[in-house]
Amino acid sequence: MAELPLFPLNAVLFPGTPIYLHVFEPRYRAMIRHCLDQGQDFGVVLIQAGAEALGPLPRPHPVGCRARIERVEPLAGGRMHLAARGGERFRILDLMRDRPYLVAEVEPLPMAVEPGATLAREAERLRPWAERYLTLLGQADAQSRLPERLPAAPLELAWTIAWILRLPTPRKQALLASPQASALMAELRRILREELPLAQVLLSEAGPPMAGPFSLN
Repeated sequence: MAELPLFPLNAVLFPGTPIYLHVFEPRYRAMIRHCLDQGQDFGVVLIQAGAEALGPLPRPHPVGCRARIERVEPLAGGRMHLAARGGERFRILDLMRDRPYLVAEVEPLPMAVEPGATLAREAERLRPWAERYLTLLGQADAQSRLPERLPAAPLELAWTIAWILRLPTPRKQALLASPQASALMAELRRILREELPLAQVLLSEAGPPMAGPFSLN
Protein backbone atom coordinates (compact mmCIF):
# COMPACT_ATOMS: atom_id res chain seq x y z
CA MET A 1 0.00 0.00 0.00
CA ALA A 2 1.10 3.57 -0.65
CA GLU A 3 -0.32 7.07 -0.27
CA LEU A 4 -1.01 8.84 -3.54
CA PRO A 5 -2.37 12.36 -4.22
CA LEU A 6 -5.37 12.17 -6.54
CA PHE A 7 -6.42 14.41 -9.42
CA PRO A 8 -10.12 13.70 -10.08
CA LEU A 9 -11.07 14.49 -13.68
CA ASN A 10 -13.79 13.96 -16.24
CA ALA A 11 -11.22 11.95 -18.17
CA VAL A 12 -9.54 8.54 -18.01
CA LEU A 13 -5.76 8.06 -18.16
CA PHE A 14 -4.27 4.80 -19.47
CA PRO A 15 -0.80 3.31 -18.82
CA GLY A 16 1.84 4.71 -21.16
CA THR A 17 -0.40 7.40 -22.66
CA PRO A 18 -0.12 11.19 -22.25
CA ILE A 19 -2.40 13.64 -20.51
CA TYR A 20 -2.33 17.44 -20.72
CA LEU A 21 -3.81 19.54 -17.93
CA HIS A 22 -4.45 23.20 -17.29
CA VAL A 23 -4.02 23.46 -13.52
CA PHE A 24 -5.61 26.60 -12.08
CA GLU A 25 -7.26 25.75 -8.75
CA PRO A 26 -5.10 26.55 -5.68
CA ARG A 27 -5.62 23.07 -4.19
CA TYR A 28 -4.32 21.30 -7.30
CA ARG A 29 -1.52 23.80 -7.82
CA ALA A 30 -0.42 22.93 -4.26
CA MET A 31 -0.71 19.22 -5.04
CA ILE A 32 1.45 19.52 -8.15
CA ARG A 33 4.06 21.56 -6.26
CA HIS A 34 4.14 18.82 -3.60
CA CYS A 35 4.62 16.14 -6.28
CA LEU A 36 7.42 18.12 -7.91
CA ASP A 37 9.15 18.77 -4.58
CA GLN A 38 8.93 15.09 -3.57
CA GLY A 39 9.54 13.60 -7.02
CA GLN A 40 6.21 11.83 -6.61
CA ASP A 41 3.55 10.64 -9.04
CA PHE A 42 -0.09 11.58 -8.67
CA GLY A 43 -3.12 9.51 -9.53
CA VAL A 44 -5.68 10.35 -12.21
CA VAL A 45 -9.15 9.09 -11.35
CA LEU A 46 -12.44 9.48 -13.17
CA ILE A 47 -15.07 11.36 -11.17
CA GLN A 48 -17.96 9.13 -10.13
CA ALA A 49 -19.98 11.88 -8.42
CA GLY A 50 -19.32 15.59 -8.05
CA ALA A 51 -17.68 18.34 -10.08
CA GLU A 52 -14.21 18.57 -11.59
CA ALA A 53 -13.51 22.13 -10.43
CA LEU A 54 -14.56 24.81 -7.94
CA GLY A 55 -16.59 22.68 -5.59
CA PRO A 56 -16.38 20.05 -2.84
CA LEU A 57 -13.97 17.19 -3.37
CA PRO A 58 -15.68 14.67 -5.67
CA ARG A 59 -16.05 10.92 -5.26
CA PRO A 60 -13.74 9.02 -7.64
CA HIS A 61 -14.04 5.65 -9.30
CA PRO A 62 -12.01 3.04 -7.38
CA VAL A 63 -9.60 2.22 -10.24
CA GLY A 64 -7.18 4.84 -11.55
CA CYS A 65 -3.81 5.28 -13.19
CA ARG A 66 -0.58 6.78 -11.87
CA ALA A 67 0.70 9.87 -13.70
CA ARG A 68 4.38 10.81 -13.93
CA ILE A 69 4.95 14.53 -14.53
CA GLU A 70 7.01 15.13 -17.66
CA ARG A 71 6.73 18.87 -18.22
CA VAL A 72 5.34 21.93 -16.45
CA GLU A 73 4.82 25.31 -18.11
CA PRO A 74 4.24 28.09 -15.53
CA LEU A 75 1.55 30.63 -16.42
CA ALA A 76 0.42 33.96 -15.00
CA GLY A 77 -1.20 33.93 -11.58
CA GLY A 78 0.32 30.62 -10.50
CA ARG A 79 -1.56 28.59 -13.10
CA MET A 80 0.29 25.99 -15.14
CA HIS A 81 0.11 23.73 -18.15
CA LEU A 82 1.22 20.23 -17.24
CA ALA A 83 2.10 17.21 -19.36
CA ALA A 84 2.20 13.79 -17.69
CA ARG A 85 2.26 10.15 -18.75
CA GLY A 86 0.32 7.20 -17.40
CA GLY A 87 2.08 4.60 -15.26
CA GLU A 88 0.65 1.55 -13.52
CA ARG A 89 -2.99 1.05 -12.64
CA PHE A 90 -4.05 1.17 -9.01
CA ARG A 91 -7.05 0.40 -6.83
CA ILE A 92 -8.15 2.80 -4.09
CA LEU A 93 -8.29 1.17 -0.66
CA ASP A 94 -9.07 4.22 1.45
CA LEU A 95 -9.71 7.93 0.83
CA MET A 96 -8.34 10.68 3.05
CA ARG A 97 -10.10 14.05 2.97
CA ASP A 98 -8.06 15.86 5.62
CA ARG A 99 -6.14 17.92 3.03
CA PRO A 100 -7.25 20.46 0.43
CA TYR A 101 -7.00 17.73 -2.23
CA LEU A 102 -7.79 14.02 -2.20
CA VAL A 103 -5.16 11.55 -1.03
CA ALA A 104 -5.72 7.79 -1.12
CA GLU A 105 -4.13 4.61 0.09
CA VAL A 106 -3.73 2.57 -3.07
CA GLU A 107 -2.44 -0.81 -4.19
CA PRO A 108 -1.12 -1.77 -7.63
CA LEU A 109 -3.63 -3.41 -9.95
CA PRO A 110 -1.62 -5.65 -12.29
CA MET A 111 -3.38 -7.12 -15.30
CA ALA A 112 -3.58 -10.85 -15.96
CA VAL A 113 -1.45 -11.36 -19.06
CA GLU A 114 -1.57 -14.48 -21.23
CA PRO A 115 1.54 -16.09 -22.78
CA GLY A 116 3.35 -13.96 -25.34
CA ALA A 117 2.23 -15.92 -28.39
CA THR A 118 -1.43 -15.59 -27.42
CA LEU A 119 -1.14 -11.84 -26.90
CA ALA A 120 0.77 -11.41 -30.15
CA ARG A 121 -2.05 -13.12 -32.07
CA GLU A 122 -4.65 -10.89 -30.42
CA ALA A 123 -2.57 -7.81 -31.22
CA GLU A 124 -2.26 -8.75 -34.89
CA ARG A 125 -6.03 -9.17 -35.12
CA LEU A 126 -6.51 -5.78 -33.49
CA ARG A 127 -3.86 -3.75 -35.32
CA PRO A 128 -5.49 -3.37 -38.79
CA TRP A 129 -8.68 -2.01 -37.25
CA ALA A 130 -6.72 0.41 -35.08
CA GLU A 131 -4.59 1.66 -37.98
CA ARG A 132 -7.71 2.46 -40.03
CA TYR A 133 -9.27 4.27 -37.08
CA LEU A 134 -6.09 6.28 -36.41
CA THR A 135 -5.95 7.33 -40.07
CA LEU A 136 -9.56 8.54 -39.95
CA LEU A 137 -8.96 10.50 -36.76
CA GLY A 138 -5.97 12.23 -38.33
CA GLN A 139 -8.06 13.18 -41.35
CA ALA A 140 -10.90 14.47 -39.17
CA ASP A 141 -8.73 16.64 -36.93
CA ALA A 142 -5.18 17.45 -37.99
CA GLN A 143 -4.64 19.43 -34.75
CA SER A 144 -5.41 16.51 -32.45
CA ARG A 145 -2.55 15.00 -30.45
CA LEU A 146 -2.33 11.52 -31.91
CA PRO A 147 0.54 9.04 -32.06
CA GLU A 148 2.42 8.96 -35.36
CA ARG A 149 2.38 5.17 -35.25
CA LEU A 150 0.96 2.46 -33.04
CA PRO A 151 3.24 0.63 -30.58
CA ALA A 152 4.56 -2.84 -31.39
CA ALA A 153 4.16 -4.35 -27.90
CA PRO A 154 0.67 -5.88 -27.51
CA LEU A 155 -0.31 -4.31 -24.19
CA GLU A 156 1.10 -0.90 -25.17
CA LEU A 157 -0.92 -1.19 -28.37
CA ALA A 158 -4.09 -1.92 -26.40
CA TRP A 159 -3.68 1.03 -24.04
CA THR A 160 -2.88 3.39 -26.92
CA ILE A 161 -6.06 2.34 -28.72
CA ALA A 162 -8.08 2.82 -25.53
CA TRP A 163 -6.64 6.35 -25.33
CA ILE A 164 -7.41 7.41 -28.91
CA LEU A 165 -10.94 5.98 -29.00
CA ARG A 166 -13.62 8.69 -28.93
CA LEU A 167 -15.84 7.08 -26.32
CA PRO A 168 -17.89 8.25 -23.32
CA THR A 169 -15.79 8.25 -20.16
CA PRO A 170 -17.74 5.42 -18.45
CA ARG A 171 -16.80 3.11 -21.34
CA LYS A 172 -13.18 4.23 -21.11
CA GLN A 173 -13.24 3.55 -17.36
CA ALA A 174 -14.46 0.02 -18.03
CA LEU A 175 -11.51 -0.50 -20.40
CA LEU A 176 -9.07 0.78 -17.77
CA ALA A 177 -10.47 -1.66 -15.20
CA SER A 178 -10.23 -4.69 -17.53
CA PRO A 179 -8.93 -7.68 -15.56
CA GLN A 180 -7.31 -9.58 -18.46
CA ALA A 181 -5.21 -8.47 -21.44
CA SER A 182 -6.82 -10.74 -24.05
CA ALA A 183 -10.31 -9.69 -22.94
CA LEU A 184 -9.27 -6.03 -23.23
CA MET A 185 -8.01 -6.59 -26.78
CA ALA A 186 -11.15 -8.46 -27.81
CA GLU A 187 -13.32 -5.65 -26.45
CA LEU A 188 -11.23 -3.02 -28.26
CA ARG A 189 -11.61 -4.89 -31.54
CA ARG A 190 -15.38 -5.10 -31.03
CA ILE A 191 -15.54 -1.35 -30.30
CA LEU A 192 -13.44 -0.48 -33.35
CA ARG A 193 -15.72 -2.53 -35.59
CA GLU A 194 -18.63 -0.44 -34.26
CA GLU A 195 -16.86 2.92 -34.36
CA LEU A 196 -15.14 2.77 -37.76
CA PRO A 197 -18.33 3.14 -39.85
CA LEU A 198 -19.45 6.03 -37.63
CA ALA A 199 -16.08 7.74 -37.96
CA GLN A 200 -16.26 7.40 -41.75
CA VAL A 201 -19.72 8.99 -41.82
CA LEU A 202 -18.64 11.88 -39.59
CA LEU A 203 -15.59 12.51 -41.76
CA SER A 204 -17.66 12.51 -44.94
CA GLU A 205 -20.07 15.02 -43.39
CA ALA A 206 -17.17 17.22 -42.15
CA GLY A 207 -18.35 17.19 -38.55
CA PRO A 208 -17.20 19.70 -35.90
CA PRO A 209 -13.57 19.56 -34.70
CA MET A 210 -12.79 17.50 -31.63
CA ALA A 211 -11.86 18.99 -28.26
CA GLY A 212 -8.43 20.51 -27.71
CA PRO A 213 -5.60 18.84 -25.82
CA PHE A 214 -5.89 20.44 -22.39
CA SER A 215 -8.38 19.37 -19.71
CA LEU A 216 -9.41 21.78 -16.99
CA ASN A 217 -8.93 20.70 -13.40
